[in-house]
Amino acid sequence: MVRRWLLATLVTLALLTPIPAQAQPGSDAIERAQSWAEAGVGYSGSNYFTNEYGTYRTDCSGYVSMAWGLGSSYTTVTLPSVSYPIAKDALEPGDILNNPLPGTSGHVVLFAGWADAAKTRYFAYEESPSGGAQLNEVPYPYWPGYGTFTPRRYIGTTSKTPVIPPPAAPQPKKSDPVTDGDFVRHDKQVYRIAGGAPVPVSKDRQARKLTDDEFAELATQPVDGT
Repeated sequence: MVRRWLLATLVTLALLTPIPAQAQPGSDAIERAQSWAEAGVGYSGSNYFTNEYGTYRTDCSGYVSMAWGLGSSYTTVTLPSVSYPIAKDALEPGDILNNPLPGTSGHVVLFAGWADAAKTRYFAYEESPSGGAQLNEVPYPYWPGYGTFTPRRYIGTTSKTPVIPPPAAPQPKKSDPVTDGDFVRHDKQVYRIAGGAPVPVSKDRQARKLTDDEFAELATQPVDGT
């Protein structure tokens, strides 16, 4: 039930620009990976499994090859030839974390989403001897003792997350207390021209409306029309 809920959530959120590939890393990659998890495909470095997505080797890199819709079963050594490194914060569903060593020294998992807001743990689809194809929660970048893992993205993927710069913080206007000025009244509102009572005004706005408290604190009230 948890896996189906996560899959539905990721499919809803992972909207990517179409790319020229059989699979579309993101929503399609997650759907394809889930198909092996639901079928309980066991781990083997020599066996192959066939379903509606094709025939692939049932090890970790074969699993990713199937999820990405590659033309054959790649290895942890050759997956970098169809992907490029990305930053941790750029990870999106359908990306991978790869240890590129050969044979059983290497390993690769399919990123499915962050498990916590601090980005210290994540959900990953992986083929492993201990559990076969399944969705696991693992620490970032992977369990200690399994080598160095690098986040990577399929070369045909366009990020779904637009980079939107934060709005510029409003710059406060410098206000200076001034003295010896005049006042005017307009539409029953009192305005202060630069100078006069010690009420601060902006240098680029030499008149402003007085609050009731400021008005009450004036030594003398201005005369209408002054």
